[in-house]
This record gives sequence, structure tokens and C-alpha cells, in this order.
Amino acid sequence: MEIAIFGGTFDPPTVAHEAIIDACLEQNDIDEIWLMPSGVRTDKPGMRSDEIRIEMLDLIRQKYWLPTLKVSDFELTLPRPTKSCTTVRALEEAYPDNRFWFVYGADSYEMMHTWECGQELKKSLGMLLVARAGYHMPPKSATIRHLQVKNAEVNVSSTAVRELFRTAQPIDGLVSPQIGQFIVDHGLYEQVTIN
Repeated sequence: MEIAIFGGTFDPPTVAHEAIIDACLEQNDIDEIWLMPSGVRTDKPGMRSDEIRIEMLDLIRQKYWLPTLKVSDFELTLPRPTKSCTTVRALEEAYPDNRFWFVYGADSYEMMHTWECGQELKKSLGMLLVARAGYHMPPKSATIRHLQVKNAEVNVSSTAVRELFRTAQPIDGLVSPQIGQFIVDHGLYEQVTIN
């Protein structure tokens, strides 16, 4: 089975994440897409709990209601802090009959050589790459495919959504209505008044 792994903090999932999910679903040779929230990361301190992020991803999954789109807690069960090379090896060991394609932005691809085992990953890992403004896209190959993301200009980050919400600015159109309501209902990102 060919499986796309779309990982990230998803704190919260944005419309940019959903555009990437749409692009993955259009890949005829991908059998399943696993939305995989990352565990504790040294570069992303202060994430919401694993359970909250899983709940938000499940709201996204429910919008599509497709059996090929799954939310996976696989990386959350691994030793922390999370490292890509550990996740890749653990997936290959747990599911030896599957081929995994990891979704990355061209910015992440460009920095991959600085990661632990990054050179090895860059050479051998199956990747579905998303173009990013200002970053070079490597040519397609046996291990690299290009994801054509519609509305690619929608490049909103979870960090920007949190900051807008925290400063009582609207986040309409940056997250789905379900996620926006979830944020409000659960008081996820503390609001402050800016004088």
C-alpha cells in the first residue's frame, strides 16, 4: 500500500493544511493519507496536548468522511523529542509491506541536510513536496513527487492563527468554521487586549 504521511504540529490545523490534504487526495497512486501530529519537538515548545490536536484533526477528517483519510497517533507513541529519522524507521519496521511518502514543503526539503540523518533521508525517503515561495523545487525522481496544491497562495501558518486569535483579531477564512468554534469552545489560545 502507498501511504502519504502528512505530519506536523497541527496547532491548529489551518486551511493551508486542508489544501495539502486535497492535493494528496488527488494523487491516484496514494492509497491512504495519514494525518500524523508530531510529538514533543524542541523547535515547537508549548504545543497544545496530544489529545486536543488529535481532536482537531478528527474534525478535519470528519469533513471529508473518506476511509482513505486517517488520523494516526503513531508518532505520539515514540520516544520524545520527536525526530523524523526515528519516525521513518519505526514506520518501516511496523509496516514493512507499505511504501511511505512524506509530505514536506520545499523549505523543509532545503533544510533537511541539517536534521539528524537528514542526508540519508534526502537520498532515500519518498517525498511529496509542496512548493514554497523563495525555495527551489528539486526535480521529480523515483523518490520525489511534486504536489500541486490549489490555492497555494493560502500560506497561513498555525503560528499566525494563534497570534491573531490571541490578540482578538479574526481568524475567519484561516481555519475551517469547525476548528474556529473548537478553539473558542476550548479556550485554546488565550486572548489578550492590545492597547
